[in-house]
Formats: sequence, structure tokens, C-alpha cells
Amino acid sequence: MRNLLQAAIFLMIGLSLNACDVYDDCSDITCFTPPAPVYFQLYSDSKQDLLASDTFELRFLKIVDATRDQLIQKDTFSIDGAYYLTAESIGWQEGVNNYLFTYNDNELFTFSIQANQISENCCTYTVYEDVSISGSAFEEVNMTNLGTVYRVKISL
Repeated sequence: MRNLLQAAIFLMIGLSLNACDVYDDCSDITCFTPPAPVYFQLYSDSKQDLLASDTFELRFLKIVDATRDQLIQKDTFSIDGAYYLTAESIGWQEGVNNYLFTYNDNELFTFSIQANQISENCCTYTVYEDVSISGSAFEEVNMTNLGTVYRVKISL
């Protein structure tokens, strides 16, 4: 009788320990969280929005992934008369990544970002750390509708 009781207790403990594995099994959960987009506003020394300017031609602006030596695609959009620049591929590579912004083959600034992927509750998401801009003055502005926007002062 005692052996039967011990076997039943071990069986219950074993089943309860295996039950914990059910909660850690993420095979039936689909979770995709892309990195948050990075937004820029480009301003002249006189505080003119260069993306809205007739003298600034977007076709001459290039963004190069300096870590991989690849030209990356950029896009612009406007909200309430303010113009923003974004490059959707920024943030997809884990680790420290550097992006060189040039205009007419002249260096404007380098944007550096460390992207770390975090796994939690069966989902993976990206956290940005150590964001910096070298070669130009800038400020980080928290916009309600976009999140962080990097306002970069450009001298052309």
C-alpha cells in the first residue's frame, strides 16, 4: 500500500512538472513584432524644413548601411505640414549598426543604433539602445503620433 501511495505521488509530481512545459511551448503561437520605425526631420541652419524645401532634392539624399555597405531605401511623408524621413530597414539587424546619410555625395551625418532582440512570452521584439548621431547637431523629440523623431540640423 505504501509503495502504491509513493508511486501515485511521484506520478502526480511528474505530471505537474510536465504541465509547466505546456505553458512554455510556443509552437502554436504566431507572434511577429517588427522593429519600431525610425523617423528623421532635416533642418537647415536657419531652421527651414529641408524636406519641404524646393532647394533640397530628395533624389540626392542617400542612406547607406555602413555596416553592410548597402544603399537602403528611404521614404518621406507629411503630417500636418511637417515632413518626415524614414528608412524601414533600420532596426532589423541585431547589434550596432551605422547608417551614413549623404547629400550629393557629401557626408551629412552618421546615425548609429544598437538593436537588441528580446524574447518574452513567446514573442520576440526589438529594443533600441545607444542611439547616436555624429557629424551634426540633433535633438530627440517625442511625438504623440510617431514616437521618437530625430531632428537633425544640416549644413549644406
